[in-house]
Amino acid sequence: MRAPCAWRSGGRVIPHTNAGWGCCCPAALEYNLPVGMPVKSILVVEDNAGVRNTTRLLLEASGYAVSVASGGVEAIRMLRRGPVDLVITDLLMPDMDGIELINALHKDFAGIRVVAMSGGGVLDAEFYLTMAKRLRADSLLKKPFTRDELLMAIEAIEAGSLSSAPPRVA
Repeated sequence: MRAPCAWRSGGRVIPHTNAGWGCCCPAALEYNLPVGMPVKSILVVEDNAGVRNTTRLLLEASGYAVSVASGGVEAIRMLRRGPVDLVITDLLMPDMDGIELINALHKDFAGIRVVAMSGGGVLDAEFYLTMAKRLRADSLLKKPFTRDELLMAIEAIEAGSLSSAPPRVA
């Protein structure tokens, strides 16, 4: 059963579901609501600290248990210590790029699901995301993305379909 929750952050009330029924949000902890297993555990792999932390906060506010890594090498180390349900990875990172990470995930962590994200680099984002799709990324996100696009990418994985965030109208 899903129950509504409110996570207070910076004076704002951010409603989300599942609190107290598997949620680890501050509101659930503050009011001593029962905390159980999270609905989904996610590892965010992103070298840009701002994007990494914002993504973590968006996911936590939506009821997910989130861990973060600043690169592919750190992500592999973390996954060897304990599994997650989903990895959301940037594709352009200095120590191990997301393409290498996706290959390693499929080789060493069979069954793990992957959302690939990119804002582009030397080439446009679509090029990198197309490469990730060919390597069996389960969902694709073009940066910058909205909270809704992030959640839609995860929902597409839960529904079992490959997804890319819809194009934004300028």
